[in-house]
Order: sequence, then structure tokens, then C-alpha cells
Amino acid sequence: MKTLLVPVDFSVPSDNAALFAADLANDRQYDDIVLAANLYVPIFEQIIPSPDLLQITATDIQQKKKQIRDQLQALKEEILNRLSRNSTVRFVISDLPFVRAILQQIREVSPSLVLIGSNSLGATDSSTIGLQLIELAKVIPVPVLVVPPKSSYLPVATALVAGDFTSLTCIDPLKLLGKIIHGPHPRLLLLDANAAHRSLTAADPSSPAKAALSELLKGFDYQLYHLEDKDILQGVLKFADDNPVQLIIALPGRHSFLYHLRHQNIQHAVWLNAQKPVLILK
Repeated sequence: MKTLLVPVDFSVPSDNAALFAADLANDRQYDDIVLAANLYVPIFEQIIPSPDLLQITATDIQQKKKQIRDQLQALKEEILNRLSRNSTVRFVISDLPFVRAILQQIREVSPSLVLIGSNSLGATDSSTIGLQLIELAKVIPVPVLVVPPKSSYLPVATALVAGDFTSLTCIDPLKLLGKIIHGPHPRLLLLDANAAHRSLTAADPSSPAKAALSELLKGFDYQLYHLEDKDILQGVLKFADDNPVQLIIALPGRHSFLYHLRHQNIQHAVWLNAQKPVLILK
């Protein structure tokens, strides 16, 4: 069974990610969509009154849980109405701390992909999940699809892969795409984001690098490009905007174009990227 896991907090970004999951399931034949909500109340908030002398009671928690369940049911119905195939939609409410709750759901449902709605710069309705996007992407052990709040699903005909192609082993994770993007392989635009190693992707078709890439990417239609912009993030996003790309792919670990960047830079890039989903491979 191919499963999509979508953490939700009922904000605009997370609701959009849930509807994006429905369209993805329709196009790529996912069998199951799991909506994961969270209601974690620290124990001290239940036993120690706030400065305003308010104290959370068991009744308060049950009422909040009912409200979340009602919201989940409404979102589930909206997704079901959007589905054109016989996929199942279910939801869970966890009382664990948020990151632990997501990791537990990953262990229990074994998703092929986790979809997370990201926030945009200056948004009035930001997602608490989106605020934790970078931390989540680091600890989640399966591929993560970051869905911008203005992004709607488009079938992936062309994907941009930006990374440090110093080591040709960085291409190996692309084999995971067959498990994530079911059906025909998309065309790949390989963007070498390490200007210091451009010789690896030299134009000479007989070069060892070209031969190795050809062997590793059998079955893929691909083309090599070099990043000219000194600002990696701006360069990657501009390249994606200038080309007919429906998806940006970030490779795992040290081969990723995100690897050498500071947390603040990555978050800023996520905010600026209002249209293109980003798939982070693991």
C-alpha cells in the first residue's frame, strides 16, 4: 500500500497540503492518505494555573479534542470529494509532543511520502507546522514534500535536481523517484550547484563523468546545467522559475544544495518559493 502522511493544523498552508495530497493520490495512484493532528498539553499546564489563574482541565482537553476531530472530519470529507479513485482517507490525533507524534505515525503507517505545508513571507495565516519545517525535514526518515501555500498540484513532467555533483554517488538517491513518483519518469534538469567542480559535468560526451551519469540514470531523460549565480538559493529558485519545472528535488545529506546553508537561509528560501513544491529525498 502506498501511503501519504500529512501533518495538519487547519491553517491555510496545511489545508492546501492536504488537498495537494488528494490530487497527488489521483495522479500517482496512492492508496491511503493519513491526516495527523496534534493535541499536546504539557502536564504542568494541567496542574499549575496560568498567571491569569486559568487552569486547563480534563474537560477542556476533551472539548478541544472534539473540535479537532470535527475539523479533521470536515477536511476528510473535502478530500474524499476531491478524490477520483478509491483511496482511503483517515485521521489520527496524538497527545505526544509534535515531532515525536509525527515520528510515531511514520513508524505505524510507513508512508512513502510526508507532505508539509510551508509558510510564505508576510502571510497572515501561518502554520505552526510550517514554522518547524526545517527541523522536521531533518529528522523525518522518509522523503518529505514541501508544499508552498500558493502551489496547486501539477503532474510532474519535468523536475529540477539541484545539488553538489562533486561525487557521482549523489545520483544514486534519484533511484528512489521510482517509488515516490509512480509511473513514467519525469525529465530531469540536473543543476550543478557547486561552481568549483564544473569540470565534472563537462560538455565532452566521452568524459568519464558523462559515462557514469548515463549509466546511473538509465531510463531517465536528463540534461546537465551549471549554476551561474553565486547565491545558490536565489540561483536555484530563478532557474526553476525560468524553466518549465513542476518540482524541485533536493538530494540527501552533503550532496544537497541545502546542506551548506544556514537555517535562516533555508527558511528564507522556503518563504520566497511560493509556487514550486520541493521534494527532499532521504
